[in-house]
Amino acid sequence: MTPHPHAPALHALIDGKTVHLRDKRIAEHSWSPVTLNDVIGRTWLLDPDTYELRLKPATLRYRVARMKSGTTSWVYTVMFDEAATHIANDACFVRWLTDWQEVEA
Repeated sequence: MTPHPHAPALHALIDGKTVHLRDKRIAEHSWSPVTLNDVIGRTWLLDPDTYELRLKPATLRYRVARMKSGTTSWVYTVMFDEAATHIANDACFVRWLTDWQEVEA
């Protein structure tokens, strides 16, 4: 028997993980979080031709700094608050080029 296309996402919901839902019929519809209670009793949400379910993608958080020593400049990317504090206190630190950014991995 072929497993349902949403089986991995449904198992993840049962395990307490975050799952997203998207309506394929609406081009601009973005992914929205969905809970197990949202799905229970709403079998139409399981129609793979209309709805997509996915595990919430991992996100990366980073910030970019401009560094300079003499005539040499470079950029430095940090992913943790502790590293950002360390870099901001470095003698070569010039300024932050970005605020904290979050992107799907």
